Amino acid sequence: MNTLSDMDVLVIGQVSTGRLEVVSDYVENRARTTATIGLDSLFSSKLRAKCVVKDSKTKCEFCLPFRNARMFASKTRNFPLFYIIELACIFICLNRLRIRFHTCLCIGPFPGIVGALLKGAGIARSSIYYSVDYFPPTTRGGVGQSVVGGVITNFDKLACLRSSITWHLSRRIAEARARFAGIEPTRYKHLTVPLGFSGRLRRSYPITQLERWSAVFVGTSGPYHGMQLLIEASSLLIATHPTFRVHIFGPSVQEATKRAIFEAGLQEHFVFEGFVENEDDLFERVAHFGVGVAPYAVLPDNPTYYTDPGKPKLYAFCGLPIIITRVPDVAEEIARAGAGVAISYDAAELAHAMEYLLEDDARLQMFKEHVSSFAMGAISEKIFDVAFDKSTDALMQP
Repeated sequence: MNTLSDMDVLVIGQVSTGRLEVVSDYVENRARTTATIGLDSLFSSKLRAKCVVKDSKTKCEFCLPFRNARMFASKTRNFPLFYIIELACIFICLNRLRIRFHTCLCIGPFPGIVGALLKGAGIARSSIYYSVDYFPPTTRGGVGQSVVGGVITNFDKLACLRSSITWHLSRRIAEARARFAGIEPTRYKHLTVPLGFSGRLRRSYPITQLERWSAVFVGTSGPYHGMQLLIEASSLLIATHPTFRVHIFGPSVQEATKRAIFEAGLQEHFVFEGFVENEDDLFERVAHFGVGVAPYAVLPDNPTYYTDPGKPKLYAFCGLPIIITRVPDVAEEIARAGAGVAISYDAAELAHAMEYLLEDDARLQMFKEHVSSFAMGAISEKIFDVAFDKSTDALMQP
C-alpha cells in the first residue's frame, strides 16, 4: 500500500493537457496536503497558470504572477525568457505556501528539472519525473524548432538522472532516450506508468442510442495525426454509405485540413464540434458516436511512436471500438484485446475497418463489450496505486 495519506505532495505540470488534471485528482483525494502548480505552454494562446492547494479541510486557488510578461514571452516565442518566468512563478508560489513537501511529482521535462532543483534545495525530500512523451530530432519548423527540441531533450536528460525515480508513460520512452540522448535505462530508476483516466469517466451506450454511421476524431489535426488519411478514407466509405459523418473535437482545425475537406467535397460529412473543456461533457458527447479513429501518421519524427497517446483510451472509456494505425505500442494491445482494429497507414484499410465495425449489429456490440473491458485496465486510480507502491523505496531514500 502507498503512504500518500501521510504525505504532503507537490504536483507540477502543464495545464489543459489531461495528465496534470488526472494526476492531481488522484493525489488530492489521497495525500494529506496537495499543492498543484499548473504551468502554461510556450505555444498556448490562453494563459491559465495557477496554483491550487488542498488539504483535509480547505481548498484554495490563486493565479500565477507575471501574466503580462508570460503573454509577451509566449507571443514572441522567447523560450529562455518564458522558462525563466515560469521558474520565478514556481518559487514565488512555494514561498507563499511555505510547505516542505515529502515528494514532488513533475509531469514533463521542464517541471522535471524543477523537481530535481527542489529536491536538491531540500524543499522536497524526493521527486518523481513523469516522462509522458519523447520528441525525436526533427527538421520541421526550421532552426528555431530544432533549438527548442534540443533544450527540451537536455531538460529530459537532467530530469531523469536527478530525480528519485522516473515514470515512463510508455516503455518506448526509455528506448528513445537511449537512442537519441545516449542515456541508458540502467543509469536511473524507472518504471512504466501508462496513460489512464478516472473511473468516473467510463460510459457506454447501446447501439440503438448511437449515431450509427459515424466516426469521431478527438485532438489536433497536425501532420502526425493522420487527418488527411481520414479524409481520403471517408471519401471511399461515403461512396457506399452516403450518411456517414466524421465528428471532430479539439482546438481550431488547421486551414489545410479545412481546405482538403472542401476540395474533396466532404464539407457536409465533417462536423467541427470545437474544443470541449469540461472532461465529463467531452466523454458524454463522444460516447454517442459509432467508432473512434486514431490514424497516426507513419513518420520518422512522429513522437506518438514513443508514447501512450490519449486518443485511443479516451475512445475506450466512451465505449467506442478503436481504429488505430500501427504506430504506438498500444495499437497491438487494442488488437489483442479485441477492442478495435489495428491497421496500416492506408486509406482503403481505414475505410474497410470503419465499414467492418459499423455494418453489423452483433459485431459492433461485441467490439463495444471488448473495449469496455480494455478500459478497465486503464483506470488511473488503479494505475497510480501500483505506481506509488512500486516507487516507495526510491521515494524513501535520501
